[in-house]
Amino acid sequence: GKIVHYTLIYGIPFYFHGWKTALAAGMAYVATQSIVLATTFAVSHNVPETKGGTPQTFTGYRLAENRDVRDWGIQQLVTSANWGGVFGCFMTGGLNLQIEHHLFPAISFMHYPAIAKIVEDEANKRGVEYASYPTLRTILPRYVKFMRDVGRADDVPVSQGGVTEEMIEERKQGILSTL
Repeated sequence: GKIVHYTLIYGIPFYFHGWKTALAAGMAYVATQSIVLATTFAVSHNVPETKGGTPQTFTGYRLAENRDVRDWGIQQLVTSANWGGVFGCFMTGGLNLQIEHHLFPAISFMHYPAIAKIVEDEANKRGVEYASYPTLRTILPRYVKFMRDVGRADDVPVSQGGVTEEMIEERKQGILSTL
């Protein structure tokens, strides 16, 4: 697997085009894959259904529970969203099914689509929200809108856990002084 991967990504371009082209092609591949991976995680954790702090949402209610009461599995459910089904699972190695990825990290992603049906059914029976979108095209606009809204939101007062620019600068200086 890895030998084939590295041969295709680095070996063949090096053999046919030289080291400069192989380096450029490899860097382009890594950059592209980084964007794809970051997008996969971003859309799966940054839609309104997956964020606490908004008491009117189920997620906000569940995350406000005391740690002694809060259930780990419920936390995975309410802070993640799925998208793309079987095709998305094939294209992302199961990372599009973030709920199942968090609940069952040691199980092969090939089983996630079947597990997702069971988890969604159990969540519905228990009245727990299960955020799922049929395609990337359906979740991406929700993600973009959510990020826009968060960016436009008012600052949280320090008394409620917010921070000021000065506090951020002090933290940076504290970190830099330890290096």
